[in-house]
Amino acid sequence: MSPRTLRRPWRPGGIRTGGGHGSPPLPPQPGAVPGSSCEGRGRGSSGRDAEFCAGALEELAGRWFASPSGRRITVWGAAFKPNTDDIRDSPALAVARKLHELGATVTVTDPKALDNARKVHPELDYVEDPIAAVEGADLLLHLTEWPEFSRVDPGQLARRVADATVVDGRGTLDVDVWRTAGWTVRALGRA
Repeated sequence: MSPRTLRRPWRPGGIRTGGGHGSPPLPPQPGAVPGSSCEGRGRGSSGRDAEFCAGALEELAGRWFASPSGRRITVWGAAFKPNTDDIRDSPALAVARKLHELGATVTVTDPKALDNARKVHPELDYVEDPIAAVEGADLLLHLTEWPEFSRVDPGQLARRVADATVVDGRGTLDVDVWRTAGWTVRALGRA
């Protein structure tokens, strides 16, 4: 390796390790556009990245109602990435906790991480089934990109919610299908 290569600062940018590698996403590159995505905002020093993500989504949620107090919000995802039960510094749980602190009733669902989430955040409500989790919800936040969530029929969900509004924080939902089913869809990083 040349001395020039060694002097070059290592900047991971938005690189993600992906599922099955056993490690969290790398932190975002300094100077990235804030609030454009929660991707890569997992474990950081003392959870600052997760808190940043929580602030961005809290701001988005605030666009639908003056205060989350008294609202029912469903969060799809507790793990920091799919295919794990690891919740350490999970952006999804940071969002859920913050909305709960602001007075919302928050229901969380996740295929693998619910037991760990319950232990750390017993103040939140937990439901195993993602369809049952949206019952009466004013807002659905899709925050961990489990394939199970992308396969749910949005038409079936629309009949269960109080307000068919979803924020796709992972960018994996088919926006056209959801809108056709009657949903207002906001996808971070997309129009």
